[in-house]
Amino acid sequence: MALQIGDTISTRYKIIEELEEGGFGKIFIAEDLLKFNSKCVVKQFIQPYDEQSDIGQRATELFHKEAIILQDLEGYPQVPNLLAYFENEKIIVQELINGKNLLNELEQKTFDEKQILDLLSQLLPILKVIHERGIFHRDIKPDNIMRNQENGKLVLIDFGIAKQISELDIFTEKSVALRIPRSTNLGTYGYQAPENFSSPASDLYSLGATCFHLLTGYHPEYANERSWINVEMEVKKPTETILKKLFSEDLSTRYQNAEEVLQDIRATEDLKRIEKVEFLLSLLNATDERYRNQAINDLAEFGADASAATSQLINILHKDGYPPDSSVWNTLVKIGEESVPFLANLLQNERLDIRRKAASTLEQIGVQAKAAIPHLIRAFEDSDSDGDVRWYAVITIGKIGIPAKEAIPALIERLRDSKAGVRAWALYALGRMGDLAKEAESIILELLSQEKLNDVGNSVFIAGIEALDAIGFNIDEIQINSTEDNAVRTAREWVLLVREEALKSQKEARESARARGAIMLEYQRPLSAYTPPQKDPSQFREIYSN
Repeated sequence: MALQIGDTISTRYKIIEELEEGGFGKIFIAEDLLKFNSKCVVKQFIQPYDEQSDIGQRATELFHKEAIILQDLEGYPQVPNLLAYFENEKIIVQELINGKNLLNELEQKTFDEKQILDLLSQLLPILKVIHERGIFHRDIKPDNIMRNQENGKLVLIDFGIAKQISELDIFTEKSVALRIPRSTNLGTYGYQAPENFSSPASDLYSLGATCFHLLTGYHPEYANERSWINVEMEVKKPTETILKKLFSEDLSTRYQNAEEVLQDIRATEDLKRIEKVEFLLSLLNATDERYRNQAINDLAEFGADASAATSQLINILHKDGYPPDSSVWNTLVKIGEESVPFLANLLQNERLDIRRKAASTLEQIGVQAKAAIPHLIRAFEDSDSDGDVRWYAVITIGKIGIPAKEAIPALIERLRDSKAGVRAWALYALGRMGDLAKEAESIILELLSQEKLNDVGNSVFIAGIEALDAIGFNIDEIQINSTEDNAVRTAREWVLLVREEALKSQKEARESARARGAIMLEYQRPLSAYTPPQKDPSQFREIYSN
């Protein structure tokens, strides 16, 4: 019985709107009464042939296969989810994709190269999955690609004539597996591959035809040399090559699987990145400061791929009057390891502001700054009266950890630094060396005896206790008299108490700010007096058992 508006399927899906009617059935919008009346798509198969004839039976099988395919592909964002299948009534209920199909979008404007590459990058992975599962879509065209308006993602719809490879006869010609469907050819003229069989390559031809139509506005049926000239004007050569190989009528020159196309797209994107970096490098020498500054900011987006810019960026920093807080430093951080040798040399620069920023930048690069270890060790002796250079250098060594073990003697010397923050981070760095820093035990114990203890938490004292624990000293043997409640605790208990109290105080401050409707701004620079714990609290609670 044909569905009509107002009908309800299985007391759950209520038909509210008819979308379209074709040779094989009708498509409706329905409400799911058990899901807050959320909307879905209902497809009812209507047999256009004699039910008992071969073609009639094949048409029924195609509809049944669509439900199976949707079930197999459940969870892939580029395919609508199957919600229900009623075999006796020949009804499929599937996810409704809110948005327009690409043919609707084409009516407004043709696509550009970026949009075409984005389409390929989104649809090729799902075609790869479909083909690996032995499924051909066989009707890829702009009408069957929807753009989800909620997230902008493309969704491949209408698997109604998709075919399983297992149902096809297979033979080999010119080392290419050719699969001939037992059913009659189905598809859309112009988008359908010229060969009389289905394969991954035939779906790729349809995808190429779709791209051609979206890019030029010409229906693929009218693809000729003149229309390809338009393609050449719209896209760069690598993209043109990909499209021609997709849309090749000659099977032997066409892509044979989705992965081949994806590899060429990745290579094209890499080439574009290289070209963009080269262009930005040329702007670093621009006389107009605006162009130069924009190029510096844009290079940061390319990360390590912009490493060729490092020497030029360093030269910019050497210019008289160049601001020390320049975005050059951020770009060097993004470049990462490749910029480390240049930054290491800046640690000896005569300008204090340059040395400070170089040390700070290396600290942000962190574990990748291993090439700077000898320079960082020398920076421990920097004359910076505020101690910033020494501070950042010690922090960086702590982040690098054991690979910087040669810094242990210099770290021990920093335990006598005039700046408490430097001493605290030197202790943290020694703890990161583990039992390799055993020689530091006696000096750390001496240092702790000289540090003033208070229950608010002396950062050097806390860092010293945790460093001893990380090195392998039994801190449960150390007794501490609390000035707050006169209680005697082990060093481990005391550190845990101080850290827990600090977290509690921070939480109460947040809650108080929230209650007042205020926003609590929490800023803590890397040189914070409160060094990070050597272990997380659960690990630190473990009693020494060696």
